[in-house]
Amino acid sequence: MSSLEQRVSIKFCVLLEKEPSETLEMLKKSYGNDAMKETAVYEWQKRFREGRTNIEDDPRTGSWHQRIFNLFPRLKMKLKGHRFADSDEVIENATKQLKDLSKNGFQKCFEQLYERCKKCVDAGGKYFEGQ
Repeated sequence: MSSLEQRVSIKFCVLLEKEPSETLEMLKKSYGNDAMKETAVYEWQKRFREGRTNIEDDPRTGSWHQRIFNLFPRLKMKLKGHRFADSDEVIENATKQLKDLSKNGFQKCFEQLYERCKKCVDAGGKYFEGQ
């Protein structure tokens, strides 16, 4: 079953003032093995209780290549605007661009990644882009 469908159910349970443990049990009863994991249920219950109304994923999610490009802005700039036939072509071109980076450039990419990870940890995993 769709996680979006289950998020709607969680949101409904919040409106009914159900405890997260009750919500989890109802999801398990309704969806069986396809029910969301406990931590996800508790996290979504908390988000809705704090006033969130959107059931969609946060904007930072995306395909794997979008996440890689966000981690390596220079790589993103080099490949921006190009159309690729498939994932293999993306990997081939990204690998070529990474190999062309100087040692210092590559080091800078990882320093930027480290800083992004620190921001994420400091934000408690909440969305922080643009702040």
